[in-house]
Amino acid sequence: MINAAGVLPICDSHSIDYGLFKTCFDLNLNGAFLLSRCVARSMQERGGRIIDIASVSRNVANIDYAAYASSKAGLSQLVRVLAREWATKNILVNAIGPALTQTKLTREYLSDQHFRQNAIDAIPMKRLGFPRDLFGPIIMLMSKAGAFIAGQTIYVDGGRTTV
Repeated sequence: MINAAGVLPICDSHSIDYGLFKTCFDLNLNGAFLLSRCVARSMQERGGRIIDIASVSRNVANIDYAAYASSKAGLSQLVRVLAREWATKNILVNAIGPALTQTKLTREYLSDQHFRQNAIDAIPMKRLGFPRDLFGPIIMLMSKAGAFIAGQTIYVDGGRTTV
């Protein structure tokens, strides 16, 4: 199972609506928990793989990302705990942590050229991510090559977490 559902509210912490803050946690963290638990029940006999899309925002402190970064940090920790709990059932739980990636979720933000350029400048490879950048790590985690990987967040970030 690959969980890529989420929201990305970018707003300063003084003015973000608490309802939006809560919604961010409900989708990015609580939704991942509920979905993982449901899927894990069906994997009890044969094992399986669960991959959540986390974020570099777990490790980097971007201004105006209080809700998003906190929810994704929680998601990475949830992945670690679930991996430990379910490893004996051969249910391997991991995450992919991309840098800012060009998707429908980020389209509106990236249409602002100042925002876009700041994001690119923060990535050592000097480009945004593309969904295809995630394919290799996902295939590895889903294949036999990932058979001994559990509880990890693999960053696919053009070096963003090195900054």
